[in-house]
Amino acid sequence: MQSALYRIAETASAAKDMPSFYAAIHEIVGELMYADTFYVALYDDDRQRINYPFFVDEVDTDLPDPNAWEVFGIGDAAGVTAHVLRTGRPTYIDAARYEQLLTSGEVQAPSATSLSWRHRSAARQPPTRSCSASAQPAWSRKSLTSNRSVSCRSRA
Repeated sequence: MQSALYRIAETASAAKDMPSFYAAIHEIVGELMYADTFYVALYDDDRQRINYPFFVDEVDTDLPDPNAWEVFGIGDAAGVTAHVLRTGRPTYIDAARYEQLLTSGEVQAPSATSLSWRHRSAARQPPTRSCSASAQPAWSRKSLTSNRSVSCRSRA
Protein backbone atom coordinates (compact mmCIF):
# COMPACT_ATOMS: atom_id res chain seq x y z
CA MET A 1 0.00 0.00 0.00
CA GLN A 2 2.77 2.44 0.90
CA SER A 3 4.47 1.73 -2.41
CA ALA A 4 1.23 2.50 -4.25
CA LEU A 5 0.88 5.80 -2.39
CA TYR A 6 4.42 6.79 -3.37
CA ARG A 7 3.70 5.86 -6.99
CA ILE A 8 0.53 7.95 -6.93
CA ALA A 9 2.50 10.93 -5.54
CA GLU A 10 5.17 10.48 -8.22
CA THR A 11 2.51 10.20 -10.90
CA ALA A 12 0.82 13.39 -9.68
CA SER A 13 4.05 15.37 -9.80
CA ALA A 14 5.07 14.02 -13.24
CA ALA A 15 1.66 14.18 -14.96
CA LYS A 16 1.67 15.97 -18.29
CA ASP A 17 -2.10 15.87 -18.76
CA MET A 18 -5.11 14.77 -16.74
CA PRO A 19 -6.27 11.86 -18.95
CA SER A 20 -2.89 10.13 -18.65
CA PHE A 21 -2.81 10.91 -14.92
CA TYR A 22 -6.23 9.30 -14.40
CA ALA A 23 -5.20 6.26 -16.47
CA ALA A 24 -2.04 5.84 -14.38
CA ILE A 25 -4.02 6.10 -11.13
CA HIS A 26 -6.46 3.51 -12.50
CA GLU A 27 -3.56 1.17 -13.21
CA ILE A 28 -2.11 1.61 -9.70
CA VAL A 29 -5.49 1.08 -8.05
CA GLY A 30 -5.99 -1.98 -10.26
CA GLU A 31 -2.90 -3.54 -8.72
CA LEU A 32 -4.40 -3.13 -5.24
CA MET A 33 -8.02 -4.12 -5.85
CA TYR A 34 -10.52 -4.95 -8.53
CA ALA A 35 -10.79 -1.86 -10.74
CA ASP A 36 -12.17 -3.02 -14.10
CA THR A 37 -14.95 -0.56 -13.38
CA PHE A 38 -13.41 2.70 -12.18
CA TYR A 39 -14.24 6.35 -12.58
CA VAL A 40 -13.31 9.84 -11.44
CA ALA A 41 -16.10 12.29 -10.70
CA LEU A 42 -15.45 16.03 -10.39
CA TYR A 43 -18.10 17.92 -8.47
CA ASP A 44 -18.79 21.65 -8.64
CA ASP A 45 -20.93 22.53 -5.63
CA ASP A 46 -21.62 26.10 -6.77
CA ARG A 47 -23.05 25.02 -10.11
CA GLN A 48 -24.47 21.71 -8.83
CA ARG A 49 -22.82 19.81 -11.66
CA ILE A 50 -20.76 16.65 -12.03
CA ASN A 51 -18.16 15.79 -14.63
CA TYR A 52 -16.71 12.32 -15.26
CA PRO A 53 -13.32 12.96 -16.95
CA PHE A 54 -12.26 9.30 -16.60
CA PHE A 55 -14.56 6.32 -16.76
CA VAL A 56 -13.82 2.65 -17.41
CA ASP A 57 -16.60 0.10 -17.18
CA GLU A 58 -16.34 -3.61 -17.91
CA VAL A 59 -20.05 -3.93 -18.71
CA ASP A 60 -21.61 -0.57 -19.59
CA THR A 61 -20.59 0.82 -22.98
CA ASP A 62 -22.67 4.01 -22.65
CA LEU A 63 -20.03 6.03 -20.80
CA PRO A 64 -20.38 9.69 -19.75
CA ASP A 65 -18.91 12.38 -21.99
CA PRO A 66 -15.61 13.38 -20.31
CA ASN A 67 -16.14 17.00 -21.39
CA ALA A 68 -19.73 17.41 -20.17
CA TRP A 69 -20.74 18.91 -16.83
CA GLU A 70 -24.05 17.28 -16.01
CA VAL A 71 -26.68 19.08 -13.91
CA PHE A 72 -27.74 17.11 -10.81
CA GLY A 73 -30.75 14.95 -11.53
CA ILE A 74 -30.17 14.78 -15.29
CA GLY A 75 -28.42 12.08 -17.30
CA ASP A 76 -25.21 10.81 -15.78
CA ALA A 77 -25.69 13.08 -12.73
CA ALA A 78 -28.87 11.32 -11.63
CA GLY A 79 -27.39 8.13 -10.18
CA VAL A 80 -26.07 6.92 -6.87
CA THR A 81 -22.81 8.93 -7.09
CA ALA A 82 -24.81 12.15 -7.48
CA HIS A 83 -27.05 11.09 -4.59
CA VAL A 84 -24.04 10.61 -2.28
CA LEU A 85 -22.48 13.91 -3.35
CA ARG A 86 -25.80 15.72 -2.94
CA THR A 87 -26.39 14.38 0.57
CA GLY A 88 -22.75 14.55 1.63
CA ARG A 89 -23.26 11.60 3.98
CA PRO A 90 -21.63 8.17 4.05
CA THR A 91 -24.23 5.77 2.72
CA TYR A 92 -24.67 2.03 2.44
CA ILE A 93 -27.14 1.16 -0.27
CA ASP A 94 -28.28 -2.44 -0.49
CA ALA A 95 -30.68 -3.79 -3.11
CA ALA A 96 -33.79 -2.83 -1.09
CA ARG A 97 -32.56 0.73 -0.47
CA TYR A 98 -31.56 1.08 -4.12
CA GLU A 99 -35.06 0.06 -5.22
CA GLN A 100 -36.48 2.59 -2.75
CA LEU A 101 -34.27 5.35 -4.20
CA LEU A 102 -35.31 4.39 -7.74
CA THR A 103 -39.02 4.29 -6.86
CA SER A 104 -38.89 7.66 -5.11
CA GLY A 105 -37.06 9.22 -8.06
CA GLU A 106 -34.04 10.21 -5.96
CA VAL A 107 -31.80 8.26 -8.37
CA GLN A 108 -32.09 6.91 -11.88
CA ALA A 109 -30.68 3.54 -12.93
CA PRO A 110 -27.57 3.59 -15.12
CA SER A 111 -27.46 1.48 -18.26
CA ALA A 112 -26.14 -1.50 -16.30
CA THR A 113 -26.73 -1.86 -12.58
CA SER A 114 -25.26 -4.03 -9.89
CA LEU A 115 -27.30 -5.36 -7.01
CA SER A 116 -25.70 -3.30 -4.26
CA TRP A 117 -23.41 -0.34 -3.67
CA ARG A 118 -21.54 0.89 -0.63
CA HIS A 119 -20.69 4.58 -0.83
CA ARG A 120 -18.51 6.68 1.38
CA SER A 121 -18.29 10.41 1.02
CA ALA A 122 -16.36 13.07 2.86
CA ALA A 123 -18.37 15.82 4.53
CA ARG A 124 -19.51 18.49 2.13
CA GLN A 125 -16.96 21.26 1.89
CA PRO A 126 -17.96 24.02 -0.54
CA PRO A 127 -17.28 25.69 -2.83
CA THR A 128 -15.74 23.14 -5.18
CA ARG A 129 -14.39 19.69 -4.62
CA SER A 130 -12.70 17.18 -6.82
CA CYS A 131 -14.12 13.76 -6.27
CA SER A 132 -12.86 10.39 -7.24
CA ALA A 133 -14.83 7.24 -7.27
CA SER A 134 -13.98 3.63 -7.79
CA ALA A 135 -16.23 0.66 -8.13
CA GLN A 136 -16.30 -3.06 -7.63
CA PRO A 137 -19.54 -4.22 -9.24
CA ALA A 138 -21.40 -7.41 -8.48
CA TRP A 139 -22.86 -8.68 -11.70
CA SER A 140 -24.01 -12.09 -10.44
CA ARG A 141 -26.52 -13.12 -7.82
CA LYS A 142 -23.83 -15.19 -6.05
CA SER A 143 -21.93 -12.03 -5.18
CA LEU A 144 -24.44 -9.56 -3.77
CA THR A 145 -22.17 -6.68 -2.91
CA SER A 146 -20.35 -4.04 -4.84
CA ASN A 147 -17.92 -1.59 -3.34
CA ARG A 148 -17.89 1.90 -4.77
CA SER A 149 -16.17 4.66 -2.93
CA VAL A 150 -16.40 8.35 -3.45
CA SER A 151 -13.82 10.59 -1.84
CA CYS A 152 -13.76 14.35 -2.05
CA ARG A 153 -11.44 17.16 -1.10
CA SER A 154 -11.75 20.92 -1.26
CA ARG A 155 -10.40 22.74 -4.27
CA ALA A 156 -11.25 26.23 -2.93
